Amino acid sequence: MFSAVAAYMLLPLVLVGRGMSRPETGYLLAIYAAAGALTQMGIGRLSDRLGLRRPLVIAAALVLAACFAVFLKMDGFGQYAALYFFGGAAFHTAGTALAAAIADWSSEGHRTATAFARARLWGSAGYVVALIALTRWVKSDSVIVAWAAGSYLLTALAMIPARESARHTRAALKLQSRASELVRDRNLAVFLVCFLLFKIAESASNAFVALRLDQLGGSRALIAWALAINAIAEIPLLGLAGPLSERIGRRPVLLVALLVLPLRMAAYASIPTAAWVFPVQLFHGLTFGFMSVASVAYVADRAPDDLRATAQGLLRMAMAAGMCIGPLAGGMVLAATNSMPALFWVLGGVVALGAAVFALFVAESLPGASVKSGGIFGRIAAHPISRMKQ
Repeated sequence: MFSAVAAYMLLPLVLVGRGMSRPETGYLLAIYAAAGALTQMGIGRLSDRLGLRRPLVIAAALVLAACFAVFLKMDGFGQYAALYFFGGAAFHTAGTALAAAIADWSSEGHRTATAFARARLWGSAGYVVALIALTRWVKSDSVIVAWAAGSYLLTALAMIPARESARHTRAALKLQSRASELVRDRNLAVFLVCFLLFKIAESASNAFVALRLDQLGGSRALIAWALAINAIAEIPLLGLAGPLSERIGRRPVLLVALLVLPLRMAAYASIPTAAWVFPVQLFHGLTFGFMSVASVAYVADRAPDDLRATAQGLLRMAMAAGMCIGPLAGGMVLAATNSMPALFWVLGGVVALGAAVFALFVAESLPGASVKSGGIFGRIAAHPISRMKQ
């Protein structure tokens, strides 16, 4: 699945090469994400009621394969907008169902973080292999979209022998509509707001970093390698994030991600040439890697067993909303300022706000987390500032 995501990251270059403006590429990414934001709460509840994850993943992967199969036959913004809407709904459906399946299989012993990290490591490996392979054909639009279509088709085939969690299937028979319990959890609600701000900045960055490097004179091959370095850098930290969050808690791991991302945005704004992006990409594991693992685990910790996919649907909905708002707002900022550096400075400010809110108000979710509280950072990592004793 993440082999296909590698090709997806190159699509803005394909679209610009086919005559689409840079702001329009941002709008398409916003549509892709908006489809997820509109559908994932319902998808999560449906998955919980049926007690099924596998059919949703298979169906979503087949829809995505079909979207990429016809990608180069589309003509004009309207047709691409429709394609991005269906593709976005399918992509986020697959993500919701996969995250819920992992939580089902690993719920005992609060091992969700480690299980998700292990699964995500395979995704990073596929992403790296795809980008390295695509560097040879990075100038061929047809190869890029064919790679994505084939990868999603293989995803559907790979899910056929997967088994559902019998424990969750039995629980689904007794499920009542109690999704409101989740949003009444103040810590979960505030965390989702912080996660949304993180995803707004991260998604806008993903949408425009290739164009930023193009502006600085970077070739398509350099851009592909920069994206590959992202995934290579995240692999060891994905492996660390799961056990670390189970030992010291979810909150410190999430806080690191929220604090490092503004620094990455500042670096993107300040680099003088495209080649300087490579050291910046090394921090991807501390931002995307730490957030990806610890956010799924945090939500799983706070959700009742019979609302696990609903909770993951909420997380995916916040993710999709951020992925919608980020490119759209980024395109607006870029249109208003005509300045790539200004865009990345604004994105850094957005996620810095999320870090401040998180540090002030969001409590730990893992029972028995053993983070040390020595020093000011240790105290902040262990407890919300608003609850710390003076």
